[in-house]
Amino acid sequence: MIGEKIQTALEAVIPNTYVAIADEGVETPFCIHSERQVPIRLKDGVIGYTYECEVMIIDDSPDNVETLKKSVISALEALEGSSDDDYKITSVDYTGDEPGFDKESKLFSTILLFNIDVFNN
Repeated sequence: MIGEKIQTALEAVIPNTYVAIADEGVETPFCIHSERQVPIRLKDGVIGYTYECEVMIIDDSPDNVETLKKSVISALEALEGSSDDDYKITSVDYTGDEPGFDKESKLFSTILLFNIDVFNN
């Protein structure tokens, strides 16, 4: 459901986008994402979910990672307000990032963190 929307949005920016783990030997740049679902409860029960989303961008250029970071943030923020028959994305909040460098592969990365609130229709 929400994972498919995230996948589609990320693929528009970085075609080599994978859920949870990338293929071995994939060309850079590439992106890996995962989501963790946390229920939003009221006394009547679960009314929606907060998805804690991590998006990792990997490339051999730190400048390209930074450029892609800005595009990914924009792409995911654009999901806010979208809906289908079952749910509506009410907010997409970028909460920060964690840059990195892998000495062995000589690849730069950043992990972007988002909270995405989705309510049932």
